[in-house]
Amino acid sequence: MQHLVVPTSLCASMLTELYRLAMMALNKAFAVERVSYIDYNNALYFNQAFNMNDTNSQPALPDRLSVNPRSPHHVAEIFEHNIGIRLNGKERTDVEEYCISEGWVKIAAPKALDRRGQPMLIKLKGTVEAFYS
Repeated sequence: MQHLVVPTSLCASMLTELYRLAMMALNKAFAVERVSYIDYNNALYFNQAFNMNDTNSQPALPDRLSVNPRSPHHVAEIFEHNIGIRLNGKERTDVEEYCISEGWVKIAAPKALDRRGQPMLIKLKGTVEAFYS
């Protein structure tokens, strides 16, 4: 927790502007969970709890996930982090969609396209593991 101490003898408008600027700077510099202030002993404290990209901030990986944003199984928040997929113990980097419970991954065919111009997907079956890398 970091504290910024400002004497309350400053006029109210200066305190308000200073508070606004400090909050903007803290929000830009760090991933903030909570920002608050406390008026204590003629001082104004800005308390900040930091979220320093720990593993608790990563969302849980779903049973089924797709890279395609048009898919109902696409979750954009998960793609803000690096994810890895293992199929039968071998890490794959070309996975377009996976389902852990059904045990398959889909990869893009090298040249074949569907009628909308999207790559055709090939389903490979096996033991699927998803993880954050």
